[in-house]
Amino acid sequence: MTRYARIFLALCLCALLGFAVLAPACGGGGGSGDDDDDSADDDDDDEAPRKVTYYEDVQPILYEHCVSCHGESRIAPFELLTYYDALEYGSESAYWAKKREMPPWNLDNSGDCNTYPDARWMSEEDIETLSLWADGDMLEGDPANGADPPPPPEIIPDPDVVIDPGVEYLPEQTYDDTYRCFVIDPGLTEDAYISAYQVVPGNPNIVHHAVLYAINSDEGQEYIEDLDAKTPDEPGFGEDDFCYGFSFLRDDIVPIALSGPGGGASELPSQTGLLLEAGRKVVLQVHYHFETFKAGDNSAKHGDNFDPDRTVVPLKLKSSVERPAVVKLVLPNVFEMELPPDKKSVKVTGEYPIPKEVDRFTVWGVTPHMHELGVNLTVEYQRLLDTMCLAKTHHWDFNWQDQGLFTEPVELEPNDILRVTCEYDTRGQDETVRWGPSSDDEMCIAYLYVSVDMK
Repeated sequence: MTRYARIFLALCLCALLGFAVLAPACGGGGGSGDDDDDSADDDDDDEAPRKVTYYEDVQPILYEHCVSCHGESRIAPFELLTYYDALEYGSESAYWAKKREMPPWNLDNSGDCNTYPDARWMSEEDIETLSLWADGDMLEGDPANGADPPPPPEIIPDPDVVIDPGVEYLPEQTYDDTYRCFVIDPGLTEDAYISAYQVVPGNPNIVHHAVLYAINSDEGQEYIEDLDAKTPDEPGFGEDDFCYGFSFLRDDIVPIALSGPGGGASELPSQTGLLLEAGRKVVLQVHYHFETFKAGDNSAKHGDNFDPDRTVVPLKLKSSVERPAVVKLVLPNVFEMELPPDKKSVKVTGEYPIPKEVDRFTVWGVTPHMHELGVNLTVEYQRLLDTMCLAKTHHWDFNWQDQGLFTEPVELEPNDILRVTCEYDTRGQDETVRWGPSSDDEMCIAYLYVSVDMK
């Protein structure tokens, strides 16, 4: 089992209940039987932990936060649809929820450094409720108070365009994780702006996540078409032909839609939109994952257990928007990035000064990106002598990558300095790690969703 797969397996054991914490001790004081002792007993009774039951307290939380992945025929390796499902994974799974490694979401939504209205983020109250249940008797409660499982996320109604590879695809069984890039013509005859999107897996059992890329130049389109032509008998192109790393070498191929496991529709801020140029193709990159899924016998060929996939991306479009947006990359000098081996903490930093010619620079959201050695990523901006936090990760995991749109956009000024800092743990590495497209290499990127007005 690869290190990547082991991490995925560990994290998939986590979107359940809460951390098993010690409940306040119950019981009386001494055995003298006097009034003082009776009063102490009453106080202890008042502080006894409340009873938490599955149907009344736990099921609503699991249905809100977990079953989009841990449901029937979904990405996670087990279900959380019933009392007995939750009971089976109680204590050990609770640990990961308390660490906020589930639900999967890399960005810190605590309010210490920005918030995200669509974050997969449990409240402290929900975590406490799940913790009390996991640490207690895991009471069932009254099934009459139960609810039906929520349906899968609704698909965007009446999309203007559906990005569709046009074929079904099932990866070979050689690897547990496979990336495939499909080159697709949206058929636009006029420029348009994306206002909402949704990644809809054809087979949620094998689709881990997907990213849609726009191509913004003739040179970029020629580059992608050349990669696609290398495998004329197969749809799209694979990792051997640089499916995973093409976008990191070019600034004319940019991500415009990202979706992790269980994701629904994403609506961009109403004033904004991302340009899709008429006559340009797009690239749909799909990450397929096999090893930890519940369907079938994993010792057999994956093709015997899984149906092919045909992931599509419906889009809502506008002909114009008030604030056209772009994806701005903030990153260090990639040619100088060197991470020495066997270090608990290695940091690299990149900066982007806001040009003095800018009249208005609005940051609407961020997508952090590192690879498997990443620990933390922070985005800050400096104004004169003051430094303010723009975004930070609370727990980085390479498996979970999403765009986070801020609850309130942040306005920057000319001469402000945007700064991204990435921290890595290189213990266990024998050689210096450098920038590169492979997951064995490393990266440090803050993709900022911004709109820019010039003077």
